Amino acid sequence: SISSFYTFYVIDRFDVAVQDAHGGWGRASSVIQLDTIAPTATLDVEEGRRFSRYAAVSLRVTASESEVKEQALTVVEAGAPLPSMPGTFAPYATVSSVNLGPANGVKRICVWLRDHAGNVSPTPAVYEIIYDSVAPVATLDVLNGRTAINQRVVPLSVNSSEPGIEQAIVVVSQSSSQPQRPSTFSPHSSPVDVDLGVGQGGRK
Repeated sequence: SISSFYTFYVIDRFDVAVQDAHGGWGRASSVIQLDTIAPTATLDVEEGRRFSRYAAVSLRVTASESEVKEQALTVVEAGAPLPSMPGTFAPYATVSSVNLGPANGVKRICVWLRDHAGNVSPTPAVYEIIYDSVAPVATLDVLNGRTAINQRVVPLSVNSSEPGIEQAIVVVSQSSSQPQRPSTFSPHSSPVDVDLGVGQGGRK
């Protein structure tokens, strides 16, 4: 039978020593870490992108500590209240694929972290991004609808179906096939002077 029982705590280790009636000793140790600080996250979507025309985006999650075990993630519409802490956690991953769909609009990606001690982020880290899968449509006008003109440079009015766009303008002969999409765009401006080039004939 055990006649003596001692427990003592040194730094981050529990030591337990026992002694029986015949003077025999036994000893065991257990290591435990006290951690009462909840982890926080920093979020990034594809190096700071704030617009996406694809529903699936790549999310990078950087934790404030190395002991993070799990994460919980949800996507909400901007303007809606932040959700309460979700009950479902998954293993922590520095990179995850997030679906913004199905509807277009401003989205908020919310992430909570939980560490090995069970501490959970009190509030989620939030990343806001605009999901826009609809291409803009432009309407054009030259001098209030004129179809014939005697000047080489004409003012072109460019109206867009949505704000915040860029534009690229290419002039080709009327008989040419549809030009390829330009690689260079500039901020939307209207009206803009367009050079129709030399020679007679139709332009588009």
